[in-house]
Amino acid sequence: MEDSQFWYERVDELAAQGLLAPDAVLNALTRMIERDVLDEETELLYLRKALDSFGTEESGTKRLTQSAFLSFLESSGFLPPSMRDAGALVYRSLLYLSQYPFYRSIPEALTYDDLVRALAWILPERSRRIYDESYDTRSRSPADFRRQLFQSFATTQNGKSAVFNAEDARKRAERRAFDFTGADRPDTRRFAAMNYDDDGDEMFHDILDVLYGTQPKEIGWRAPPRDSFRPIARELAKDRRVHVHHLSIPQDEFRAVVKLLVTTYFGKPRVAVEQLADLDHVVECITRPVVQRPDIGITWDMFEQAAGNGMPMLMRGLQRFLGPLYRDPKDEDITIDPLQPGKVATWPVLAQLGSLGIFSPIFPYVHQHKHYNVMTTSVPASTLADDLDALPKAATVILLSGKNSQTGKKDVFGYYLPYVEYREQDPPFLFQLSNLQDAFRGNAPRPGRELNGGELVFGQRGNGAMLALQQDSKKAIVSHNVSGQHEPMYAATAWRGDWQVEVEVEDIELWIEPPLEESDEEEEEEQ
Repeated sequence: MEDSQFWYERVDELAAQGLLAPDAVLNALTRMIERDVLDEETELLYLRKALDSFGTEESGTKRLTQSAFLSFLESSGFLPPSMRDAGALVYRSLLYLSQYPFYRSIPEALTYDDLVRALAWILPERSRRIYDESYDTRSRSPADFRRQLFQSFATTQNGKSAVFNAEDARKRAERRAFDFTGADRPDTRRFAAMNYDDDGDEMFHDILDVLYGTQPKEIGWRAPPRDSFRPIARELAKDRRVHVHHLSIPQDEFRAVVKLLVTTYFGKPRVAVEQLADLDHVVECITRPVVQRPDIGITWDMFEQAAGNGMPMLMRGLQRFLGPLYRDPKDEDITIDPLQPGKVATWPVLAQLGSLGIFSPIFPYVHQHKHYNVMTTSVPASTLADDLDALPKAATVILLSGKNSQTGKKDVFGYYLPYVEYREQDPPFLFQLSNLQDAFRGNAPRPGRELNGGELVFGQRGNGAMLALQQDSKKAIVSHNVSGQHEPMYAATAWRGDWQVEVEVEDIELWIEPPLEESDEEEEEEQ
C-alpha cells in the first residue's frame, strides 16, 4: 500500500505540472512517434513535403483539409475518382485518430502533429513501441488495434438500441485481451491483462495505456506503473458519454471503405476500377459476415466477430492507400510488384488472401503454379495430392472454385500451408472466400491433409471444419460442425452454426510463394 501511495503522489506531481492534460499527452505522443515510430529522414520528410504542397496555412500553421487530402491522393493515382466518398471517410478516420485516446470533438483539418499521430496508429506493428510493454503495464492485443480502427470509422451510435449485457461484454473483452493470434510479437502475450473493469470499458483503458506510455521517464529509474494513473484517467473520462458498445459503422459506409481498401490493397491501382469485374462480389463476400442487423449498422462486437478471424490484415490496404503521404509511392511496402492474376485468384481475390494473412505482406515471388480445369479435364484427387507432395518448399495455397449444388451460387474454398521455416509458428488452415469470407484456423499437424479412400481430405469429419475433394475432383464436400467440436484440426466459426455444402468444382488453382533464397536460385537458373 505504501508503494502504491508513493506512485499516486508521483502521478499527482506530473498532473500538477500539466504533463497529463490531454494537449500535453498528445504533444508527448507526437514527439515519441517522431523518435520511435516514423523515420525522420524519409517518412517525416515526405509528410512535411505533402503538407507543404497541399496544406493551407491558417494563423501560421499548415493544415491539410479534406479536399486537399483527396486531391493529393487522387493526383498520386492512389484514389480512384469514383471513390472520393470513401476517401472522405478515411479522412474522417484520421481526424478521429489524431485525437486518440481522448473523446473530445475532432478537428476540422489536420496539422502536421495531427497527421503524425494518426498515421502512427494505422501502423500497429510499430505504434506498439509507444506502450513500453512490461509487467508494469499491459500488452496491446491485435483486437485493440482492430478496435481502434473500428472506432475511427464509427460515425453513428446505433449500438445503443442493441441489447447489452455488461458481464458478457467483460468476458468478450477478456478473451480478446489475451488472444494474440496473428500478433507480430506473440511473445508479448505474457504481459496481457484485462482492459474492462469497474472503472470503464476498453476506451477508458486506452487512456490508461497512453498515460503510462507517454509519461516522462528517467533512464535507470522505475516509472509509476499503469494502475497509478487510474485516478487521473477517471478524471479525464468523467464526462464521457460514449462507450464502445454504443458505436456503429453505417453499412453503406463500411462497404465503401472496404471497396477502397481492396482496390488499393497492393498500392496504386494498375487498372481502372470498372475493369475489376468481380470487385463488387468480393466486397460483398468480405462484408457479409459483418452486416448482421440492417437496422443498427455494424457494432464493435459484430465487427470483431467477423474481422478478427475473417479479415485481420485488411488494414494493409489502408496503410498502402495512405502511403504517398509519408513514403515514396514506389517503395515495395507501398506498391507491390505486379502479380499475374489467375482465373480464380483475380486481383480482388488476391487481396482477400492477403487480408487473411496468407503469404508475406508484400507478396514476394507469389505466383500461380498450376491451374486445373476440372470441367474439361480429368483430375483425380490423387493427382492433386501427388502434385502437392512434389512441390518445392514454399508457402502453398489451393483454391477450389465452383457452384453450390443447392443454390447455384459461386463458392470458393481454400487451404493454406505456410512455409515452415519462414513462418514456423503458423499451422495450416482452411478458408472460404465466396459467398462470404471466413477462416477456419486451428492447430492441424502439417500438412493438415491426407488421401483417404481416393479422396483428398483436409480436416476431420464431424469435428470442426472439413473439406473433402472427391476422387474425380468434380465435387467437394465442405462440412462445418460447431456442435461438439473438440480440439479440431480446423476450428469451425461459432456464430455460423452447423452446416454442410456440396460444391460442383469447376476450377482448381495452386499458388505458391517460395522463400527468398529459393526464388533467387530459380532466377539464376533462368539466366
